[in-house]
Amino acid sequence: MHPRFRTLILCMCLLLPGVVHAEQTYTFHLLDLLLAMGGRFAFPVGLAGTGTVAVDDFTRAARVSWPDKTITPIECPGFERYPGSIRLSPEVVGIAGNQTVVGNDQPAGGGQIGFELALDGTCHFTLVPGSVVTYFTGNNSAGDVVGTYFKPQEVEGALLGIHGFLRQGGTIIPLEIGATARVFPIDVNDGGTIIALLWLHINQSDNSFEQQWAIRDPATGNWTYVDLPDGRNFIMRKLNNSGQILGDDGEGHPWLYDSVAQTFTALPLPIAGAANVLVGAFNDAGWWGGRYTERDANNRVILHTFLAIPNAPPAPPAEEPTSPPVRKKKTKVKPRKHALQWHEVRQGQGWEPVIGEDGTVFLTDGEREIGRHRGQERGD
Repeated sequence: MHPRFRTLILCMCLLLPGVVHAEQTYTFHLLDLLLAMGGRFAFPVGLAGTGTVAVDDFTRAARVSWPDKTITPIECPGFERYPGSIRLSPEVVGIAGNQTVVGNDQPAGGGQIGFELALDGTCHFTLVPGSVVTYFTGNNSAGDVVGTYFKPQEVEGALLGIHGFLRQGGTIIPLEIGATARVFPIDVNDGGTIIALLWLHINQSDNSFEQQWAIRDPATGNWTYVDLPDGRNFIMRKLNNSGQILGDDGEGHPWLYDSVAQTFTALPLPIAGAANVLVGAFNDAGWWGGRYTERDANNRVILHTFLAIPNAPPAPPAEEPTSPPVRKKKTKVKPRKHALQWHEVRQGQGWEPVIGEDGTVFLTDGEREIGRHRGQERGD
């Protein structure tokens, strides 16, 4: 899609209901980590708190401490990997708050199995019974893992042979939504909420289906569909323990969805002109990470990986000190004497005050008198 057209779509999204125009700002930090000479920059796939980033460069994986960027390779000693694998270590896809990483590996006999590596170095491998491939996609601090498994094609075949699952307490719980639909779980938080890609209305004859991203309520097992405000797909990537979901629109624009408030926030780009933004790491503090590309002076495409850390909100402006109210000194005003003037009374005029020769003030129209009483003495 043309960049200007993508920008126009994004601007239109920002005008739609349900979009929050947040004042939160971020500081972007380059990771750009090489796990081996001649390799590619390792992609951030998860955050454990604010001190550890899990990264993978498609051949190797590691835990990386932040901010000093100390690299600790991830490996399961003694594991016999398939000789033809391009991997030199397990593939890592996520990390929980307790720093247990999950991912996948290829055993010597072929196929694919899920793996977990605890902080103490303990490795655990899983192949769902009856499957030829088990693929982990996310985990939480309680030890729950989500993923998919593939049954042999001769048993179920094609798209319907793929099944989503939740492994909880050692038990494999199938995630099913109907005979012609399948669930591809992506992540699970400590509360048991799951985000997933759903394949709906699968047609085995032509391998067609509809895709929809959704959230699973752990209490009811019900799924809630979530789309961007303009109706496009919201591609969910990571979920934190506050129910916030980090994702993108598939066109290089990152979004944040708050499943509690049911609002979207368009996240900023790492730099002006950044393209191909893909997010992959998220934590409870609101940190997020991923990669983007830019073009250098010679128009070559350069790839970078990054972390985005929220800035502290600005302090409210200090209130100006207020002075106590000034009490005005009351001044006693001495009444002034009325200096009434003598009037020549003309017949037929309106009522006017007049002072008689004896000092009496009264109203008269030249013929009649009203209120004749003793008044004040005349002034000077």
